[in-house]
Amino acid sequence: MIEILKAERAEDLKDAKRPYLTALERKVKDDGVSDLWFTALWEEQIHWLAFKCDFTNLTLSYGDPLSMSGTPHIIIKKTLWWLQGRLNKLFRAKGNALTCGAQDDGISCGFIAINTLAHNTLGDDIWTASLKIHDRLHWFNLVCTEYERDVSCLPME
Repeated sequence: MIEILKAERAEDLKDAKRPYLTALERKVKDDGVSDLWFTALWEEQIHWLAFKCDFTNLTLSYGDPLSMSGTPHIIIKKTLWWLQGRLNKLFRAKGNALTCGAQDDGISCGFIAINTLAHNTLGDDIWTASLKIHDRLHWFNLVCTEYERDVSCLPME
């Protein structure tokens, strides 16, 4: 997503000098991927959102847990540039159409964006405000476990 958002104009996304996007494009074209889910930071609002590119219906949707924060026009525009310019497909923006939890604070959007992907792709329960503390502890424990795994292989002196 960062590579897409760096584009200043549609033509910037037509070159093949972006290794991650090139690999992703190949996977979409060769493997018949039906959906592409991703999160994106809406920098103007300092707010995380979940997105879905539906390659069957040629639509781009997003889920905004604050839903009153406006429309992430720049993310939509640049993602559509990429879809049309590199994949030669004309997509339609559906707007805030993904099922996602409702945010009641100014800091949970990242958790909710990831949960939106997990809910819609893996069937996880939808995020609720009552899960805030649990989620923070859960992710903290996951990060600590990975950190411990990484540093445990370092030689002790």
